[in-house]
Amino acid sequence: MKDESLPKTLILKSKKEFEEIFEKGSRKSSGNLTIYCYASDQPAIKFGFLTDKRIKKSVSRNKLKRWLREIVRKNKEKFSSGQKTIFFAKKEALDKTYWDLYADFEKLFNIR
Repeated sequence: MKDESLPKTLILKSKKEFEEIFEKGSRKSSGNLTIYCYASDQPAIKFGFLTDKRIKKSVSRNKLKRWLREIVRKNKEKFSSGQKTIFFAKKEALDKTYWDLYADFEKLFNIR
């Protein structure tokens, strides 16, 4: 079976990288999703996935992160090189479907 997951090399891991994006990057919000973008001088594209800490159940938090990773995996060619992006799912996203989250993603990145 072919592995179609988002490569681990594209995922932000260090606290330092997250803090840099929060401090220096720009922020956009929609109903269920907030993104933080930062254009770095490194050629690699990197993505981070966070959920609201008010979501108590780990199953729910992980489901939202899986959905966000899948949305990014399907649209990663739309990101420019050197761009670091953090996707933050709000608590309100729990009541939404995958397609609602996808619509928010499209709205934030003006995709249609």
